[in-house]
Amino acid sequence: MSNELNELIHNSDIPELLKNYLLRNKQTKFIISSDLLKEIEDIYIEYDSLYIFDEAEFCSYIITSIKKNDKHDYFYHYLKKIFEVHLEVISRKELTKDEELAVKRDILANIDESNIPNHLLSILKNIEKFKETKDQQSLYLAFRLLGKLDILFLVFPSSTFINSYHEIDKKLSYIE
Repeated sequence: MSNELNELIHNSDIPELLKNYLLRNKQTKFIISSDLLKEIEDIYIEYDSLYIFDEAEFCSYIITSIKKNDKHDYFYHYLKKIFEVHLEVISRKELTKDEELAVKRDILANIDESNIPNHLLSILKNIEKFKETKDQQSLYLAFRLLGKLDILFLVFPSSTFINSYHEIDKKLSYIE
């Protein structure tokens, strides 16, 4: 990947999960341009300003959309349609700061450390399924679970599964 593209990705206002994927994926230089990166950044800023949403899910839709479409004409509008139909969002205007905090607390309350091994195994299964069938839904599920694990490891940083998580995260980043 060119240093210029690498720097553009690094300095862009997009989720860290997506930056990590783009910087580590060896195919990035073939699938993304500065114009496409700008469109992704624009839609992320829009959604991040207006809504509360799962960033891992957001990133998975972007990644699968980039891979799915050879031509990226109207990419912004295509993503908007995908997000309107599939991305669960909560309007920031509808929530007070206390309500927003309560939503985030509810999400954290449902997190259980005992789910970590199951999530890791599910990610591996979805990676293998994607490699065999190129089923985009499998890739989406793998990234969504990775996002959940990201939160789990923030809550449980001393988990014995942290190294497995990093290995799977790396494996998922290099998927073609």
